[in-house]
Amino acid sequence: MNPDEAEYPSVGRAEKAKAEATNNARMAVVFFMFFPFLKVFVNILCVSASGKSEFVTAQQWIILTQIVKMRGEGLGKPLVVIPTYNEYENIGKIIPELLALPIEASILVVDDSSPDGTGDVVLSFRDTGRVHLLSRPQKNGLGQAYVAGFAWALERPEYDPVIQMDADFSHDPHAVPELVKQLETHDFVIGSRYISGVNVVNWPLHRLMLSWFASRYSKIITGLPVEDATGGFKAFRRSTLEKLDLSSIRSDGYSFQIEVTYKLYKAGCSIKEVPIVFVDRHSGTSKMSRSIVWEAAWMVWHIRFPRLF
Repeated sequence: MNPDEAEYPSVGRAEKAKAEATNNARMAVVFFMFFPFLKVFVNILCVSASGKSEFVTAQQWIILTQIVKMRGEGLGKPLVVIPTYNEYENIGKIIPELLALPIEASILVVDDSSPDGTGDVVLSFRDTGRVHLLSRPQKNGLGQAYVAGFAWALERPEYDPVIQMDADFSHDPHAVPELVKQLETHDFVIGSRYISGVNVVNWPLHRLMLSWFASRYSKIITGLPVEDATGGFKAFRRSTLEKLDLSSIRSDGYSFQIEVTYKLYKAGCSIKEVPIVFVDRHSGTSKMSRSIVWEAAWMVWHIRFPRLF
């Protein structure tokens, strides 16, 4: 068993982590104030053996600036939550791409005891110190996998923000930094397929029409001010997730995405949609089913008029 699965921090540990996070934020602010002077100083000192100055590239400084600014905004370590079931072919490819991102995110894979060995692939990355596995005893749906992942993150105060995405590359890992960046001014961010036209690649027409109609249908019924209510590529501030009563969430699939967005919207959280290009999965099979579609069809009425159900 992975030690991370049974790790529950005590109150003392939580207070210590909170104090460390506060101190790190203060140090980040001080560092950011002296950042221009540091850049000049480092460029002067970075001289190779050949005597030629090795100036730090503009891209490197932009990346470092983004990291420091994120820390200064009160955010801590980003955590990417990925639910999996039989994603052996994809998970071993997407983890290295996420680890290579400049935001230095950690990864939590919530696996429903996949028989294809997905969990073993995840465990092979343990030595990085940034990849964690939360194994569930059986397949219990996408929505509850995310609920378990969010609860895991909220038990560990060092993680902020929290990003949710698929394992099959339909959500581009390189879009994660942009979602995190938008959290500087918003409570949560949606990677949207429909905010600037229809940005979906390699989906059959019936699947595209189903997704687009589900988003329009849910927007009309719930009044959500978003174009992609069923999208599953999101980033949340920790304080935003803390406003959710995770124990009350029972929906799955499309309806889970709608329910979370609606509840946070009604809680007064600000939403930002960022355009993304959604690409059909690289490999494996889709988990979409007719029951998930029907659940979404009636769940929006339950979400909008809970007293009637």
